[in-house]
Amino acid sequence: MTAESLEVICGALIGLAFGSFANVVAYRVPEGISVVSPRSFCPSCGKEIRSTDNVPVLSWLILRGRCRSCHVKIPASYPLAEVACGALFSGLAIEFHREPIEIAAFWVLAFALVAISVADFRKMIVPNRILFPTMAVFPACLLAQSIKWGTFSN
Repeated sequence: MTAESLEVICGALIGLAFGSFANVVAYRVPEGISVVSPRSFCPSCGKEIRSTDNVPVLSWLILRGRCRSCHVKIPASYPLAEVACGALFSGLAIEFHREPIEIAAFWVLAFALVAISVADFRKMIVPNRILFPTMAVFPACLLAQSIKWGTFSN
């Protein structure tokens, strides 16, 4: 396996995990719930989701798109957001091969765009608590990249 292939696979796996977290952010931020506590739970029955049932995409497939506890259908938007983030992270790893600052900057943007898109799809809002930090972090990463390569000029 080549180094490039490994980067793509790692990008995809990291993206899947961040896609899962983007779902959490997209659901909880508009509701005013902390994104770190409590642990993941079913929005329908409130039961805490087991760690083994919280594996991106795979758990949704194994559970056939239903909650283990209450058997209510889990929307396909959950694994779609995870796959989208995985694909974006993987593609960005290809585009910015071995440029960690650029990869990190664009991963931040991709994560935020997925979270914003999911929140907008579900609630028809763009949460400022996601948008504003992204607007601050992304340009700072690009500025750091510009300074690193000497492309920043007065």
